[in-house]
Amino acid sequence: MGEHPLMTVISLEEFAEKCGKSPRQVRRYIADGLIQAVRGKHGYAIPLEELSKLGTSDGRPADTSMAGERTDPMAAERTTSADMSTTEMALAGLRMAQEQTALVLDQLRVTQDSRDRAERQLELVRGEYRQAQLALTESAESLSQREALWRQSEAELRQHNEQKMALWEAEKAEMLKDLETSRKRVDWLEKRVPRWVRGLFGAK
Repeated sequence: MGEHPLMTVISLEEFAEKCGKSPRQVRRYIADGLIQAVRGKHGYAIPLEELSKLGTSDGRPADTSMAGERTDPMAAERTTSADMSTTEMALAGLRMAQEQTALVLDQLRVTQDSRDRAERQLELVRGEYRQAQLALTESAESLSQREALWRQSEAELRQHNEQKMALWEAEKAEMLKDLETSRKRVDWLEKRVPRWVRGLFGAK
């Protein structure tokens, strides 16, 4: 241990004992620049005044759990303001996202409503098309039935006329035959009736 005309220095071990820390922790303080020390042949020499930097006086150890920390009220206020600004920005972003989501949902509902209306209109058009197709089918069937009935009636009428014509021709032939028979009988009778009798009736 050595002395300086202007200040008293102690060894690292003595400094550690006075501040209640281990020599290793004191070396850490020196490396971090928390206390000043001079390294000599026999180790570190630390001014006794450096104890005040650790919150000690006259060799009485103090609680140094907060040693090296400095509290800046303005910095704390700025940190709090920054945290509040970040929170407000996050909340604003969340509200904007919610509004955009609501807008997208509204657009989706409008699109769904338009799609439903289009499907209903399409179903109405399909119903009208089916009705028109059914009406055309019924008309076609009715027309076909009418044409079939007309052809059937025409065939029946032709057959009836043919039968009538055949019957009339048969009756005509029978009448001609009867007429011919009657004529032959008249001729036969004329040949057997005397002339004077025929003269009574104006016959020749």
